[in-house]
Amino acid sequence: MKSTTILTILVMGLMFCIAQVIEATSMGTAWTYQGRLLDVNDTADGEYDFEFKLYDDPNANFPLAEVNIPNVDVINGYFTVNLDFGSGIFDGNSCWLEIFVRPGELSDPNDYKSLSPRREVTPTPYALYAAKAGTDADWIVLQQNMHASVSGNVGIGVMIPGYKLDVGGDIKGTTGRFGTDQLAFGANLQVANKINIMDDSTDNPNLFIGDNNMQFLQLRWDSTGDHAQLYTPAPYNIALMPGGNVGIGTTTPEAGFDVANPSGGPAMTVGRRTGYPSIRARSDAAGGWLIIDSNGAGNVGLNHYDDGHVILVNGGGRVGIGTTGPDAKLSIQMQTGTQLMPAVTPGLVIKDGQFNSAKQVDVQDSTGESRFVINGAGKVGIATDSPQSELDVAGKTRTQVLEITERVGIGTDNPQLELDVVGRTRTKVLEITGGGDLAEPFNVSGQQSGKPGMVVCIDPENPGNLVVSKKTYDRTVAGIISGAGGVKPGMLMGQVGTRADGEHPVAMTGRVYCRADASNGAIRPGDLLTTSQTPGHAMKVTDYDRANGAILGKAMTGLEAGQKGLVLVLVALQ
Repeated sequence: MKSTTILTILVMGLMFCIAQVIEATSMGTAWTYQGRLLDVNDTADGEYDFEFKLYDDPNANFPLAEVNIPNVDVINGYFTVNLDFGSGIFDGNSCWLEIFVRPGELSDPNDYKSLSPRREVTPTPYALYAAKAGTDADWIVLQQNMHASVSGNVGIGVMIPGYKLDVGGDIKGTTGRFGTDQLAFGANLQVANKINIMDDSTDNPNLFIGDNNMQFLQLRWDSTGDHAQLYTPAPYNIALMPGGNVGIGTTTPEAGFDVANPSGGPAMTVGRRTGYPSIRARSDAAGGWLIIDSNGAGNVGLNHYDDGHVILVNGGGRVGIGTTGPDAKLSIQMQTGTQLMPAVTPGLVIKDGQFNSAKQVDVQDSTGESRFVINGAGKVGIATDSPQSELDVAGKTRTQVLEITERVGIGTDNPQLELDVVGRTRTKVLEITGGGDLAEPFNVSGQQSGKPGMVVCIDPENPGNLVVSKKTYDRTVAGIISGAGGVKPGMLMGQVGTRADGEHPVAMTGRVYCRADASNGAIRPGDLLTTSQTPGHAMKVTDYDRANGAILGKAMTGLEAGQKGLVLVLVALQ
């Protein structure tokens, strides 16, 4: 039976590296590895599974590549395998090989044993030869560089080159750099980075596009810096300057985009086709903007030759219509006796003092009657053109939903709650959905402050106040502080400024969560509850004679014996 302990391995490796040479045939990327395997101080014999892992460092944790070869036939300790780690592994840097082996009849990956130390992979004489194969008198190989010292031209894809490098096809490269000699291409030129076209002269342009009589595009260098200039038979039409400015009709642009005004016409004309927008700003993403901006206090104006400024947006973010000095976010100035109104009614009318004693905004119906008015005194009228108060509604109001985000006061201009009514209210049905009990506000005396769910009793030393309960069967029990367990008071009664007011809402009736102590027995739904010796906690009644007058209500949920927790109580003081 084979042992799973592999003690050592004697290795002789042969590596055949690939060298791409002229008039040579590629041998592939596989190489032969031979070794001898000893198993417990004896030669191994039979089938074994091997793993070969290649590292770029003798102590690295992660391999560059690995090869798994199962069921290798080991005879008298000797084995031979072909290893192929691919073409991108052996790039001239050192590599180390680590071998893992296990007997062939085992299948657990943990059964593999590493054979150490790792072996450095070294080239064979054949591989050393391959690095120099194929050299001739013209082409010289120096380390990773190769160059040719030829006096004539070099052709690629052409039989008789007419230039230093004559390519009969496409050229594609990550970078490109060309000297002062001419370069001819039979098709396209594709360069992923840049093309440097140099000229030793500082007066002549470096690149012409055109013919001998006319240069349509000129890239040049001169004493002012690198820039591009576009020519037609007329003087310069387009100039790209060193600072990034672009000029149209000028060779000295003073801004990022400078359009010079030719004589007898506007600098720029937009829009020539009827039915199409003259200027369009579009964004494929939501929230696109068309922004006209200025770093200073500049203005944007739409101006008519005769009437002055029609629309002006100044640097402060104000818009003026008919004025050059808007004093508000939107300022509309009209001549005396004019109106701003739509062409048809009903519509919006903005009047000045010529038409009324106070300037106003008037929304009219189809007959010209005012339906909504804001006058100069700040009063709003609905269905009336002469409001007598801040909001004057002539007629009835009806709404299904009235959404008010602030407080509403009836009979008071300083509401303290969402709805604050000073006076009497009357309704047939009052439906309360925000709480489960009827509570009254009380102050809690004593050293122990009141908390939601606590049982409280009458404080004989402070009339009108309550204290936290602390003894069993206390006939001064007054109720339970509301708010525990997420159940809030549904109705709160009290009178501000009197003893019938306080900080804590105490449930007089209804459903409320109460703190309970089941030390004297488990609490079941329906049990009568009374005070306990645990401060602020209730317990179930076991002595009905003592409980007379000390009952605070019935349990609606249970609590296991010996536990403390919240119990839902139907409050009914007895």
